[in-house]
Amino acid sequence: MFYVIETTYVGPNDLPNADRIVIAEEPVTGATSRQPVVDGWAGSFNNYSYTGLGAYETLEEARAAVDSMLGGECREVEANPDEVEAYAPGKFAKMTLQEAVDWIAAGEYNLVASSDEDLTDLAEELEEDANNHDGSLGDHGLEALKLLRDAQ
Repeated sequence: MFYVIETTYVGPNDLPNADRIVIAEEPVTGATSRQPVVDGWAGSFNNYSYTGLGAYETLEEARAAVDSMLGGECREVEANPDEVEAYAPGKFAKMTLQEAVDWIAAGEYNLVASSDEDLTDLAEELEEDANNHDGSLGDHGLEALKLLRDAQ
């Protein structure tokens, strides 16, 4: 059997790539019950929430389930030793706010006279550029631009 497990970061830090869906040969263990959880929430511990998303006879069936759950918008990431495969939502890895600020700042944009509307348009353009480099500003593009504008 193969088990699909969702891991969601619920902690206080900016970890935009911490959420994962994994395929494992063992179901997730409940945080308090210490019992296997195949379908449903297993609890939260160490700043992560765990949810069992089903059991599948074959690896191919489990992969198809993951693809369906993520709408084909996922990327394979490094699996932990107790995982068969691991996937992250989204086609591209997302930047933290600091990474977005640093990435945009490297472009040396003059943002001093930019309105919020100008920055919104630029954020969309920069997201496309980041995607072309296998990355994503995530939810931080506009915020990073405003921080950089206000610092200039």
